[in-house]
Amino acid sequence: VDAVYGVAAVTVFGIGLSRMGFEKGWAYYSDNLYFWIKLGAFAAVGLLSIYPTVTFLSWRKNLREHTSPELNIPQVKRITWLLRMQMLGLLVVLWAAAMMAKGLGI
Repeated sequence: VDAVYGVAAVTVFGIGLSRMGFEKGWAYYSDNLYFWIKLGAFAAVGLLSIYPTVTFLSWRKNLREHTSPELNIPQVKRITWLLRMQMLGLLVVLWAAAMMAKGLGI
């Protein structure tokens, strides 16, 4: 699931870049406050996903051997908090996108 999430994020970012180039152009987007909020939230979500991804990848050996990875409560709480912050960041991305669609921020 984490790998699919990563591929989806890269795909969304790539499509967004191509739209900037082929549709309204950089000048339109660079002057829009909500574009920068959206881009910042997207980057924050990406940064927040690093720790959980590295942790999940460290569990691969255990999972291949059909054993449970070692979990400790602080680590689980940290990952849970980071995942919740990512979801909040995605809500900010969607909100900023809606504001842009309404023509605000120009």
